[in-house]
Amino acid sequence: HPTHSLLRYLLVSNSLDLILDVLLETWSATVGFVPPYALQRILTALADPSPGAKSTAYLFAVVAFFANLSFAQVDINKLWFTRRCYERTRGQLFCALHYKALKRRDVGAQMSKKEGEEEEEGNADLGKIVNLMQGDAYAVALRFWQFSGFFLAPVRLVIAMVFLYRVVGWSAFAAVAIVLVVYILNYPLAKYDVYLMRQTWKARDKRMNVVNELWQNIRFLKFYGWEYRWSDRVREARESELRWQVKANVVDVMINFIWNWMPSATALTTFVCYTVIAGQRLTVATAFTAISLFSYLQGPMTEIPDQVLGKCC
Repeated sequence: HPTHSLLRYLLVSNSLDLILDVLLETWSATVGFVPPYALQRILTALADPSPGAKSTAYLFAVVAFFANLSFAQVDINKLWFTRRCYERTRGQLFCALHYKALKRRDVGAQMSKKEGEEEEEGNADLGKIVNLMQGDAYAVALRFWQFSGFFLAPVRLVIAMVFLYRVVGWSAFAAVAIVLVVYILNYPLAKYDVYLMRQTWKARDKRMNVVNELWQNIRFLKFYGWEYRWSDRVREARESELRWQVKANVVDVMINFIWNWMPSATALTTFVCYTVIAGQRLTVATAFTAISLFSYLQGPMTEIPDQVLGKCC
């Protein structure tokens, strides 16, 4: 068990995997823009009738091939180190939870408190322990899985926006405006989603406590004929949990719809500004390169909000 803070213990024990993960992600973040650039040069060369244009197209096709080949190797190694870090973190959290739970007081069999009274923070009942293992432990381990993506997301955004500005000019800032609008629309939904998830977990705690008390005292309840009354309590707790879960699912659908709509909206807005307002001619090289960059931007755009929310689906 950790002798210092739990976060320090997890970071130190997974430091090698985290460093390798960041290094491999840095390669993907920086060299990842080689295929869009190669695509632009290939399409430009194909539209050029000069004799040397075909050689340029072949050259950048080979460059794109080797770049994607390197991404495949990097992704394989990165997945190995990331998976090892994730599994180690999850196992360490489970061991820490077991160690802590065995040292603390179990109040699962005690009578429930008065309505409206908050539970004592030191209680280590079954519902809280199960929720910590099923929800919080996986959520913390997932943060280590996405560790490198969170820190490299700003780098990807900056490089992509610079490249996009060189392709479509000031029309690239229209995509930034759409992203800001999406963040503004998503902020209240995200806060409400976090609130719903917390209420769902509290309702799950209550339901697990009631079920635990029911099974621990089933003989006495049957002896006194109280099993149907306790079954109604379990059913009410389950219905309360399901109501909160349905609300959370509806909000999650709305958030996913906004984020899935964003790439198409950014591309449409940028192309409208580039052709209608700026009066530029949209060539094949410009269109396909911009679409490739928009697809590349979708990952880092959603990485930061996911990490800030800290949710595990």
